[in-house]
Amino acid sequence: MAEPRGFNRLIVMTLHCDVEKDMDHRRFQWIEKLQVQLVTAAALLAGCFLLWPVLRNFGWDRHWPITFLPTGGYGQLVIFAATLLIFAALAALATVSVRPEGAMLAALICAGGVSLFSLPVRSLLWLRNGGLSALFGQLIVEVLVLGVVLVCMELVVGLVRGLIARLRPGWLWKDPLASLDDKERCRLGRLPAAEDKPPSQQFSHSVLGLFLQLARGGRRNDSKKSSSRRILLRSVLSLLAGLVIAVVLLLLLMQSAERGQILFAILVSFLVAALLAQRILPSPYSVVAWAMPILAATLFYVLAAATSISDVPQAW
Repeated sequence: MAEPRGFNRLIVMTLHCDVEKDMDHRRFQWIEKLQVQLVTAAALLAGCFLLWPVLRNFGWDRHWPITFLPTGGYGQLVIFAATLLIFAALAALATVSVRPEGAMLAALICAGGVSLFSLPVRSLLWLRNGGLSALFGQLIVEVLVLGVVLVCMELVVGLVRGLIARLRPGWLWKDPLASLDDKERCRLGRLPAAEDKPPSQQFSHSVLGLFLQLARGGRRNDSKKSSSRRILLRSVLSLLAGLVIAVVLLLLLMQSAERGQILFAILVSFLVAALLAQRILPSPYSVVAWAMPILAATLFYVLAAATSISDVPQAW
């Protein structure tokens, strides 16, 4: 066969380069997933065999479920939050070559490992049978406090990655799609480059990144301000859509009060909700996914506090 020349040769070379880029991207994604999976598995073991024994030996009543404010476990809450912040920093170091969400996922799985040892909530409801509304109010405050801890974890991850960016910039993760043009990004289902440009390298998708986006919106020209508004509106709609999907799935999957059933329902519901919301209304901010369970828990606790009957036997 004759060797392709001229325009045909250019087409062959272009296709060959596209195939090589696609193979490199797939290989990079495979390595990234494997690294996150290994760190996440280590985080689960750390939560089960390190964090939980510390909490259990720090005056924890073994007849109560794992909760902090309703049981007066303020010391356990401080230990729990401090441990998660430390592990977030370690996870950020271990996942420096992958995207920042890998460190957050590992730290949250570490916290989830503690939940595997929790007793059902019925014992706490028996104890507080005369004031369930106040109990659910304390649980709402606890969820919000843990939300603040979550924000602090994101800040720790961003600070660690920022320090590494100064000392060893070659180690830091770089977005493989950053060099693509808008046409290629749309073909892959990503936001156009002009709309997906992060406000900061270390805090690009975090809560702080969202605050930076809001703060800079007033100092931008009309076109950039309009683009920022579209991103923020799409992020809010993505959060609301994911929240609705998660609540519906929770009502369908949570068929009992057993620990395994609850953990399964929560994990599947919010995982599917986050994936579908990102597919329907993509947002560059991972805070959209982190905020879903916080808002859903607050919603359920508010409904429980409003509908609880505390002055009759077996009100729980």
